[in-house]
Amino acid sequence: MYVLRMDVRVTHPDGTVVTSGVDKPKMGEIIELPGTSGTDRVEVMVTMASGQTYKVVDQQVLYKSLG
Repeated sequence: MYVLRMDVRVTHPDGTVVTSGVDKPKMGEIIELPGTSGTDRVEVMVTMASGQTYKVVDQQVLYKSLG
């Protein structure tokens, strides 16, 4: 209700950056971006109705095999 936009940025170990975002995200909404077999930095920013932008996630994510 108060979040106008959610943006995700993934920075790979080689410096390449992949981004995506969604306007007016709903609770539980998922954004999937490709990762690497190394450790990627994941940042999630939300823009509120007030116009303020907040970084809500900033963490290193280690590759995990699905198998």
